[in-house]
Amino acid sequence: MKKEVDFSTLSKEDLIEMYKKVSEENEILLAKFKKLQIENDQNLKALISLTEKFKIKQANTFGPKTEVIKDDIVFNEAETEIKKITKKPGRKQGNHNLNTDYFEKHFNEKIIVDPKELKTMKNLIYIGSDETFKVEFIPPTAKIIKVISNKYINDKHEIFQQNTYKDPYPKSICTPSFAANIIFSKFVLGIPYYRQEKNIFSNETIVSRQNLCNYQIRTSEILKPFYEYLKSLLLDTKVKVLHADETTLKVIEVNNKNKCYVWLYSTSFYDNPIYIYEYKDSRSGKNPRQFLANYDGWLITDAYEGYSNIPNVKNSYCWVHARRNFVDILKTLNDEQKSESISFKIVELIDTLFKYENEFRVSKKTATDIKKLRNSGNYIVTLNNIFAILHNANAEPGSAFFKAVDYLLKRENNFKSILQNGFLDLSNNLSERAIKPFVIARKNFLFSNTESGAVSSTILFSIVQTARENGLDVLKYLEYLIKHVYLKDISFDRLLPRKTPQFNLKAL
Repeated sequence: MKKEVDFSTLSKEDLIEMYKKVSEENEILLAKFKKLQIENDQNLKALISLTEKFKIKQANTFGPKTEVIKDDIVFNEAETEIKKITKKPGRKQGNHNLNTDYFEKHFNEKIIVDPKELKTMKNLIYIGSDETFKVEFIPPTAKIIKVISNKYINDKHEIFQQNTYKDPYPKSICTPSFAANIIFSKFVLGIPYYRQEKNIFSNETIVSRQNLCNYQIRTSEILKPFYEYLKSLLLDTKVKVLHADETTLKVIEVNNKNKCYVWLYSTSFYDNPIYIYEYKDSRSGKNPRQFLANYDGWLITDAYEGYSNIPNVKNSYCWVHARRNFVDILKTLNDEQKSESISFKIVELIDTLFKYENEFRVSKKTATDIKKLRNSGNYIVTLNNIFAILHNANAEPGSAFFKAVDYLLKRENNFKSILQNGFLDLSNNLSERAIKPFVIARKNFLFSNTESGAVSSTILFSIVQTARENGLDVLKYLEYLIKHVYLKDISFDRLLPRKTPQFNLKAL
């Protein structure tokens, strides 16, 4: 037990000394208390931040994939489009499961079924018929051609004669149609070569996956000049607006890299569709800088810094990505909290912008009209309201809300760039739609063994997806393209996969 001090017995000097000692101890204790208080505050903020992250991850993992906040605007998981919902989903009246118009135009056999009594009963009056279509599937067949190239020599054994067969795939069984089929199967149907090798000839013989890979590499070599031509057209786009995105690709040969990347560059909504995929061994910003070295115009992307600071390129950022940050926050709140949340208000305002954009698209406004409409009336008021709210949000540093607000405010000018050009889209959905088929295909072939294989895949995927987006029969187009690019008998301009093809597929 501490002995009590009798202050009456202490001198003035002793009292002063004791006071100083107690004061020092108090200051030390106060400093320790403040330190603990700061640590507790930091721990509390860290706990809140971790809790937010956990709730967001849990909501994204187990919650609904659609980013629906209001009934009239929908952002799906891939954020591919905005739909105005006017009624409950359901089949339209009179709609069928199949488009019978196609079958009506293409049937090649007709069976008429009459009642048995037709021959025996008199006075039967025809009152109509029931019609249906039946489809019999005939498996694809392979036509095998044996090419014999005769050799001759004169009787003096001096002059050797042999005609060469014009063949894009010398000393192999491959032909343009065969190559088109395996490429279509891999990149459109998602059938990897290890499955194709056993089924091409119905298990009667095997074309090894190594040979299939060789045919693919050879095809990409033939078509590379056309790929470069498509790339030059993309970089010389009429409206000077491109979209870009990137995704990972594992390449076995690159041992020192965990992730390689496929970069996607696409023309805008207002140009003829061209998709160019490019393989690179990293996500470095030098890759888009090299690709866009001769480009002068706008680039619509997410806010990845690799797309910034490219000479002659102006950045416009995707509002869907900005919106998603606030949607993630709302997924962690109950209905009452949502209604009082600033995040909910921001999402509402962003949705309003997209609603206006959808009206512009539906009414087919010109880029000049769109620019004027964006800079006037309710549109500009809505846009300014978003940033006014964000500037006064007073977000807690480190919180998910702070990061969502900071994401927009740090790049305010890039998000407002839509006011400068009517050809700019609010979202980067176009390139995300374009990158999605590669992501899906990658799930089937998983990886590339070599970098040359990865480069080959991006060349072919560019041509395949460009043809698909232009509404062509990819299988027939590939065969036609391989044949004529190899023969060099048709200009590249006439081979372009435009929505109105300039070549006759019946010639195949």
